[in-house]
Amino acid sequence: MGPGEAAVRKDPDQQVRWIFHGRTGRLWHIRPEGYILQHVADRAGVKYRVHYGYDYPVGGRGSPMYSFDAADARRVAPDVIGGVIEVDPTWRTDTPEGRRIHRWNRLKLFLSVTASLSPLIAAFVFLIIAFVR
Repeated sequence: MGPGEAAVRKDPDQQVRWIFHGRTGRLWHIRPEGYILQHVADRAGVKYRVHYGYDYPVGGRGSPMYSFDAADARRVAPDVIGGVIEVDPTWRTDTPEGRRIHRWNRLKLFLSVTASLSPLIAAFVFLIIAFVR
């Protein structure tokens, strides 16, 4: 199995290869948010599946993940990249405004993870200090 092959899944029912949203986004030069790729796939006629996360005990579901038919995704990639299939410039990763939004979203994710882990790290440090004394 080569690099990147871990993201490829084979559907046992239909023997179709499916690729997840991250790899599809890189293939199409589109931000990897699922709803964006879903709209582009609809415009391009690419088959996709929605996989829902686990149910939470307090209600609600996890964020959906999307997988796309690998052959369809590769077939339309030149059209998406070349602009034959019209895509909002803010959705693309090869335009200045799309790159800016993509970087901002990654920064927000980093900051939210850091902010959520900081109390845990602080508590751990205080415990270590308390046991050292």
